[in-house]
Amino acid sequence: MKTYVLIISSVYPKTHFRAGESTHFSELIKIGQICNKCIHSKLIRVKTTYDIDCKIEQCEHCWVSPKIHTIRANFPLWAKRFEQIENGTACLSLRVWLGKPYRSKQQEIFKLTKVDGIGLQKLNFFNDHVCIIDDKVVSFNREIFSSSGEYIALNDGLYKDEFVDWFKHYDKTNDFALIHFTKFRY
Repeated sequence: MKTYVLIISSVYPKTHFRAGESTHFSELIKIGQICNKCIHSKLIRVKTTYDIDCKIEQCEHCWVSPKIHTIRANFPLWAKRFEQIENGTACLSLRVWLGKPYRSKQQEIFKLTKVDGIGLQKLNFFNDHVCIIDDKVVSFNREIFSSSGEYIALNDGLYKDEFVDWFKHYDKTNDFALIHFTKFRY
């Protein structure tokens, strides 16, 4: 079986306002994998500042929002890889660097296959509050919700200001790959 490696950032990049601080992404992904199967998972109602009732799936035992996906450049490359994953001929290895990036060994934190529910959606950035995922408008602002009541920044393990700063140097005219670690889709 072919293995595609996806490196998860352990610290915020040098260009980020939280540069050098821990992202806790590997822990947040682990929480997402556990809560994806958690028997305590339930739908709760959340009142936003705009008095919009939204349903958010959250485990009553978790104190943080899990990281259930990541966003990567080069959608066409990831689309080809996910064709193989869907066919059962490839898997996705989530890894972290044990030391300095590209100068140290990697440690696998998860190996995921189509059985785990991983998937891919196309993402296009629209403005400072929303993006388009498979032709559906989704918010990444914590306070402005899409019609589905989901927001992308927290599902990516970040707050809105961290999310916006993370992608400030990317060419947002290209298609991005939204790689899901669970069965959740927008």
